[in-house]
Amino acid sequence: MRTRIEHWTITMILLSFFTIQAAPFTPDANMKASDVPNEYKWDLTPLCSSNAQWQTEIDQCELDLKALSEMHNALSSPKGIADYMQAYFNLDDRINRLTLYANLQRETATTNQAVIARHQTALTLTEGIMQEGAILRQTILGLSDSELENAISKAPELKTLCRISTVFVKELTECFLLMKSAFYLLPEIISGHKSI
Repeated sequence: MRTRIEHWTITMILLSFFTIQAAPFTPDANMKASDVPNEYKWDLTPLCSSNAQWQTEIDQCELDLKALSEMHNALSSPKGIADYMQAYFNLDDRINRLTLYANLQRETATTNQAVIARHQTALTLTEGIMQEGAILRQTILGLSDSELENAISKAPELKTLCRISTVFVKELTECFLLMKSAFYLLPEIISGHKSI
């Protein structure tokens, strides 16, 4: 039979075992990435499972971006606009995800040439999809209300797609106007001639 002192000793050992915590981690800019504990590293697998998968997906996005640019002639028909918009939004989502993966890698591996190349490839694709977005906005905003209603009657999926596009364009326009106003008012605000 154990004594009370033995029970207390065992209890204290068990409690101390479960309450011992690792020493706090102190970041150091000169530390090797491999020395940083895993709990302090980004887990990029929800974005892409590996660099090899990223490359495979990027290669497909490059082909899809080329295919999207070849759809410009079809933008004169409602079905062509709907097909283009669907392909555009799908590709835009994929490129954004892959660009985020490359950006986050670039933030922590600033001298790794393979990471820098992935980042540059992603930026090039982002520029390409932005150019396609400009063509899409020009196409949609170039339609009169009656032309848009006619297009929606022929391709009903345009109703949802145009709503997404219109909200985006409206928000972008409001943001631009706000920035433009701030730009023109800034010198007066700074000099104290105008108060907000």
